[in-house]
Amino acid sequence: MRPPVPIAEYLDRLTSELRFDPRISRRVRREIEDHLLDAVADSTGTNPEDAARQAVARFGDPRLIARQYAPASLLQQTRRVGGIMILAIAAILVLMKGRVALYDLLQWRLNSDWLGGLGAIAPMIDRYMFQMSLVLGILGWLYIASRRAAPTISDDYQHQLRRSLLLSAAVSGLLIGAVALDTILGAMRTIGAGMSLAAAIPLLSIAVEIGLVGVIAVELRKVLQRKALVSSLFADKA
Repeated sequence: MRPPVPIAEYLDRLTSELRFDPRISRRVRREIEDHLLDAVADSTGTNPEDAARQAVARFGDPRLIARQYAPASLLQQTRRVGGIMILAIAAILVLMKGRVALYDLLQWRLNSDWLGGLGAIAPMIDRYMFQMSLVLGILGWLYIASRRAAPTISDDYQHQLRRSLLLSAAVSGLLIGAVALDTILGAMRTIGAGMSLAAAIPLLSIAVEIGLVGVIAVELRKVLQRKALVSSLFADKA
């Protein structure tokens, strides 16, 4: 059954203010709805609509309630991206090592002449890009893991989150470059060796790497969008 109009409107506004975190939004809405309905039920001798308005007034501004959840939520989301990034890097490392072992087993050599002057150093560039993404990924994860949720979104707190997100963006860019170059080098090996059923294994592993990088990019974009929502939530704070 739909709650009284004042409560329904209040809950809709609260949900809107908490849209930076859908999971928290759903949970908090349920909890506050239960409290408000209980308050209305306990108001004997009062019109339900009036009781609902009084209960809503006592509960306070939805924006102020949302602000209480924003700092911890944003930190948790940023940590989640860092964790996903570390897992993705580890998975890509395993895939790369396995692919190199397969190339050696099948004796699929890279024809460096196809890349001209870059042929000799392309694998080295690929390796260094990945190693740099690994180092930055670990540093970023350690940094955000050491942060603590602040009671409000202060300038210093925003700077901390921004540093973490910049590290994540740098890792994402390096991984995209490394996987793109790895894709080119893998395709060159496969073409040079001639297409066969064995080629499906490295091609599939490269496809998985591309998918993992895509997951990182999507998660990073979601956090940036939610950070913008939180910033707007505190924009008019006195």
